[in-house]
Amino acid sequence: MKIADIFRELAMPEGNKSLLTAMLIPNAETSRIAKDSEGQPVLLFALDTDTPGIKLRSYRLKYIEMIHNVTCHITESGMSATHTFTLVRFTSQSERMQEYFLEYASSLVQIIEGNPTVEVFSESIDMLVRIFGALSEPPTKNIRGLWAELFIIDSSNDPTILLSFWHAHPEQKFDFDAGTEKLEVKSSSSLERSHYFSSDQVNPAAREKILIASVFVQQANGDDGYSINDMINSISAKLHGNFELISKLSLIVAKTLGSSMESEIDTKLSYATAQQSLAFYNTDDIPKILDAQISKDVSEVRFKSSLRYAKPTDVSAIANKGRLWSAI
Repeated sequence: MKIADIFRELAMPEGNKSLLTAMLIPNAETSRIAKDSEGQPVLLFALDTDTPGIKLRSYRLKYIEMIHNVTCHITESGMSATHTFTLVRFTSQSERMQEYFLEYASSLVQIIEGNPTVEVFSESIDMLVRIFGALSEPPTKNIRGLWAELFIIDSSNDPTILLSFWHAHPEQKFDFDAGTEKLEVKSSSSLERSHYFSSDQVNPAAREKILIASVFVQQANGDDGYSINDMINSISAKLHGNFELISKLSLIVAKTLGSSMESEIDTKLSYATAQQSLAFYNTDDIPKILDAQISKDVSEVRFKSSLRYAKPTDVSAIANKGRLWSAI
């Protein structure tokens, strides 16, 4: 049973506002999932936090509150005991945001329970704070652009490879960059293959190879709708418990949507439309302004090109593909 399912079944504590109802997480020795008097999820980690040389910080952010050395009186199976926990509370009452938190918490608990040391706990919690701290920042891209990139990862032959090369460096010009091989994703909500390009995205440098993925992203009208949460869950299930990649996925999503996450997290877009419309294009076949036509005194050239008459590329027929293109 998933942590989110357990959390939903927990009764709301009555009486004292400091009370929690909690349950041991399956396959965990000490970690618990709890519900507070406001219906918010709380993780309880039983660790000795007084390790010399390591100082754990407490946090109070928009979505995350963390307090160390909280004394809890626990009654289980008729037996009472006192334990000390680190308490991590998610402070949103949005059901979808709670699911987003609890899905990541599943991986967090696994990594901490697998090596229950303060060093591992500190590193894991730092990542948790980075992810949910980013939800207070301004968004860097609209949901359709992000959703299209997640669709490319989810529908690929090997999501672990795609995710490894996804936005590897914040300053990179391509969505997926494997050195000589690059992949840029363009989305359209108008059912027209007309996209904005920078000159660099369609004029490869020496020894570079660039593919453009074009996909239609529309509001879902039926059961084929996938939300950002659905995409994260689907991709995470294919990562075989790789905490580093799961964390990267969650961090990029959080940084991209930022403060718009809470209002956008329920938006469902059509997976079937994306599947049916997906096409790849070689940059040689895209109408563009050639580098030779651009003055050396002109930079950051950007233009809109229609791919209506451009011939799609069969990626499976490309010879001598590297890891990135082979994984598409």
